[in-house]
Formats: sequence, C-alpha cells, structure tokens
Amino acid sequence: MKKLKLKELFKKAWEIADSIGRDSAVNVVESEVDELEKIFSLLLLGELVGYPGSPSHVYIQMLPVSEKLLITLGNAVTEAEDPLGKLFSVFDID
Repeated sequence: MKKLKLKELFKKAWEIADSIGRDSAVNVVESEVDELEKIFSLLLLGELVGYPGSPSHVYIQMLPVSEKLLITLGNAVTEAEDPLGKLFSVFDID
C-alpha cells in the first residue's frame, strides 16, 4: 500500500517538474525566435540605421514579410529602454 502511494507521489512530482521545465523551455525558445527576428530585420533593413544595405533583389523578394519586420523593429525600440528587464523576465530571475 505504501509503495503504491509513494509511487503515485513521485509520479505526480515528476509531472509537475516536467510541466515547469517545458514551460521554461517554451519561454526561452520564444525569446530566441524574437531575437532572431530582430537580427533578420536588421540584416534586411540595416540601411535605415547605417549598416550596408542589402541587395535590392533580396529586399524585393522579402517585401511580403517586411511589414512584420517593421513591427518587430518598432517593438525592439520600445523594449530598448530596459533590455536587462526583458532578459530577466525570460529567465524568471527575481
């Protein structure tokens, strides 16, 4: 009887730890995707901030996603005031 309850207790504890780990992993991956989008937008639209411009044929092919890139850059500007706060919120540091 005690072995069964102990086994169930360990199983529930493992499920809780697993769900916490998965949630943290998802948050980290989402932040990495966000950072990669910012880097991609700087590579594509870098001439706006002084980086060498991308070839025009590449820019024309990427025009359908340029709207999202501009929104991403706009969000990056608003988050630029507190970059450490954004990083700490991803890693859940208090």
